[in-house]
Amino acid sequence: MRPKHVTATELKNRLGTYLDCVSRGQTVIVTDRGRPVARIIPEGAAESESLLERLIAKGLVRRRPTPGQLPKRIRSRGKNASDVIVEERRR
Repeated sequence: MRPKHVTATELKNRLGTYLDCVSRGQTVIVTDRGRPVARIIPEGAAESESLLERLIAKGLVRRRPTPGQLPKRIRSRGKNASDVIVEERRR
């Protein structure tokens, strides 16, 4: 879910609407003259983000790759690996 950008004036005028967004798990970025000045995140999100960063640093988890980061498929000639395994198990 992408963060929602909102001007300071819009936030002031529709605070309840944006608090509802945050309570549903969305992040709201407040801008002033087009520059981000604040971020409103759901309660507990900062702790979970820091936990995630620690797990990544230890090498215990990895971030999900974006579509541009996925490895290309390898096309092979012949049988699929699953077909070869099934044949081996039947022998």
